[in-house]
Amino acid sequence: MNNRKPSKKENDLSKLLLKKITRREALSTGAKIGIAAGVAAVVAGVGGYFGGLASVPAQVKTITVPGVERTVTQTVTQTVTQTPAITPPKEKFSMNIILSSPFDSVIRKWGPEYEKLTGGMITATPVAVSAVDVYPKMMTDFKGGAGAYDAGEYVYEWLADFVEGGFVVDITPYVDKYNDWDFFNDLVPVAKKFYGEWKGRLYGIPFDGDSHNYYYRKDLFNNPKVQDEFKKEFGWDLKPPDDWDQYLDIAKFFGQVVKGKYTPYGTSEAAKRGRMAIWWWADRFLGMGGEWFDSAGRPLINTDIGIKALKNYKECIKYAPPGVLNFEFQEHENAFLQGIVPQFVQWANIWFDLTTNPISFTKGVYPSDPKFPVGVAPNPGVGPGKPGHTLLAGGWSFVINKDSKNPEEVYKFLMYVCKAPQSVWQVNTPETGVNPYLVKGHFQNPEVIKIQTKEWLDAYLEGMKRGLPDLRFPHAPEMLDYLDLQVTRALAEEITPEEALRETERYWKVEVMKKYWNSETLPPEYIEAQKPP
Repeated sequence: MNNRKPSKKENDLSKLLLKKITRREALSTGAKIGIAAGVAAVVAGVGGYFGGLASVPAQVKTITVPGVERTVTQTVTQTVTQTPAITPPKEKFSMNIILSSPFDSVIRKWGPEYEKLTGGMITATPVAVSAVDVYPKMMTDFKGGAGAYDAGEYVYEWLADFVEGGFVVDITPYVDKYNDWDFFNDLVPVAKKFYGEWKGRLYGIPFDGDSHNYYYRKDLFNNPKVQDEFKKEFGWDLKPPDDWDQYLDIAKFFGQVVKGKYTPYGTSEAAKRGRMAIWWWADRFLGMGGEWFDSAGRPLINTDIGIKALKNYKECIKYAPPGVLNFEFQEHENAFLQGIVPQFVQWANIWFDLTTNPISFTKGVYPSDPKFPVGVAPNPGVGPGKPGHTLLAGGWSFVINKDSKNPEEVYKFLMYVCKAPQSVWQVNTPETGVNPYLVKGHFQNPEVIKIQTKEWLDAYLEGMKRGLPDLRFPHAPEMLDYLDLQVTRALAEEITPEEALRETERYWKVEVMKKYWNSETLPPEYIEAQKPP
């Protein structure tokens, strides 16, 4: 760890990075000054479950961005739906859906539309809570049997607890009944298995395709002077890194060799205790070809790859902005938005945030502009001929409470929301926080390509289809939390990387697996749950 005392300038910068500028606040500000006008408007109308599509002529919108000496003109193709008459249900039914913000915006958008389609017979109400409260509130309702929530959101780590506790509905019969396999077969395969399935049955309806990607400053990487200096120092051409060793070279070059000449720092890392640290370690671990368990269920974190991944992470921290050990999502993203780092790994939201956040160094230039100064690629180690996998960090789906009074109607509504064309509005609207998850419906959809660009969609899909989860079986959150604790201790130099992973392996075997399964190996059915489709 670099123990150099930060300068006053760096302390001031650290305070700015740690300032909580949320995506919602940034988008609200952006809307006031007209930045987001052309990004969010794409899809109008309803249908999906009940109707087909009909295109209307493209509309040209001219957006004047304050502070930018040009006028941005975008052609926006809107889609409407032909909505045939449907047979409303025999009895009125109101459903409550628990979920976090900003995902609640999806239900607020489509609930009233669906109510009209059903002649006022079906109403859907979002119950918005903080993300950290979703799991405990759902489990309390599940165990009490009150059925206060007809459905709710979840990340894949929770699904095993929900299913094995007997709390949620197996939706496979509904998928058969309504012939919805077109939707599930259009999901990126890893999303279908890891987000929606448990032991070969469908329980979840994916609605957000979370994955990490590598983002870099094209304006620097394509600069001949920078390229010459870099190659003279490291002996290879500056480009998106093939592996994490090259990532470290880039961080060292910008953060030490030419520090302050092009950017003050060489990378940003999310490293705060409470989940970020484990995910940014796992990016490296999986990207280097690491696996969580072997075929016999023995943990593989305390291995050469696991230790190398943690050492790489720790070394990169040296070239990150001050305060990095407390960086969560927004602090980490702010570093790249302000252009003070040349590269980082992040969720997909950065692609919109570069355009809509008022602190962004891109100054309102859209990704479709050839001069857009940011590039995207799969994570280091990921891609054809490479050994690594992308971390599926998060990924949200809907699940239906078995105590719902009308689970079939809940299923029909959720499918309506998650299918295209409704979901095209979600993924093209920054305020929702929803990322693509359908191959044809999103990644190959002209309306999505128009807004988000083929470059980004191709890179995101390339990484996502090679994705692996962290852990997704009962008691996984406890195991992951302990790993997160030990990783942060190593980053803070309280213990060595070797000690961190050795202690985690001991805890997993003795305090979790031995306790719950009377064995120091993972049960075979849970090993299968970790394998790619």
